[in-house]
Amino acid sequence: MRKIIVLLFCVSFVSNAFSQRHEIGVMVGNPNLIADIGKTNHIQPLPLSINPELITYSAGLLYRYNLTPRQSLRFNLNYNHVRFDDRTAREDYRLARKKNGFNDIIEASAVYEYYFYDINDEIEFDHSPYIFAGLAAFMYKDRNYNIYHTLSTDFNGNEYIPTSETDFTTNVSYDEEYKSGLAIPFGIGYKIKFNWNWLISVEVGVRGTNTDRLDYSFSTPEQYEVTYNPDLLASPYNHAIEMYNREVDFKLSNQTGNLKSTDWYVITGVGLTYTFGRPPCYCD
Repeated sequence: MRKIIVLLFCVSFVSNAFSQRHEIGVMVGNPNLIADIGKTNHIQPLPLSINPELITYSAGLLYRYNLTPRQSLRFNLNYNHVRFDDRTAREDYRLARKKNGFNDIIEASAVYEYYFYDINDEIEFDHSPYIFAGLAAFMYKDRNYNIYHTLSTDFNGNEYIPTSETDFTTNVSYDEEYKSGLAIPFGIGYKIKFNWNWLISVEVGVRGTNTDRLDYSFSTPEQYEVTYNPDLLASPYNHAIEMYNREVDFKLSNQTGNLKSTDWYVITGVGLTYTFGRPPCYCD
């Protein structure tokens, strides 16, 4: 009876052993945006430039929960600094347009990984390709614009009374706020285990999102606030039509996005993790 109890305990421990196995580590790499502005490379493992003002990068933490020798659940929290620049594109219309900018994307994801070989086993060295897919929530910066109509200034910086209906200045500024969205991450990778507890993974992960605003190429009327200098009311000219035309022109310039598609971003990264927890129980 004692042997039977020991055998049942051992079998039960084997079936649950991998719930005791964990990996924790970091992942760094490069993100690239597939959107309406900028270069449309689907995979960009390196930044477009080493210029600090143009650099892009991805960095974050990861945790793996190894279910079986070939299956894992992975949780990521990463920060991605992306840049989009028409001057790096191949399409003529983008090169002529010359729009550019950057965004920050903070992502929390949960993905399922499947390995083609038994790499989560207790072994000194092994390697395997893998595929993954899951769900992610992310935050990104969006812009709210202020269009301000005011008096023009002369060479000395002094405001003067307009001399025509179009003789005034329009300034545009914006402030940024974080908004949230959902993404579906999926991709492929290769994982190498060495020295029993250390693992290196290299992967390319694609994120399909539910927004078209990662490159600020689409905006809604709620994102605009129009103000004016009260001194314009004292002007002998009616500036209303010119104000309206300038507002429409600026809003149209922010409608470069294709409303039939949403933005994607890709992260090419390298991860380093350390595995710990009780090893599997093998019974004779």
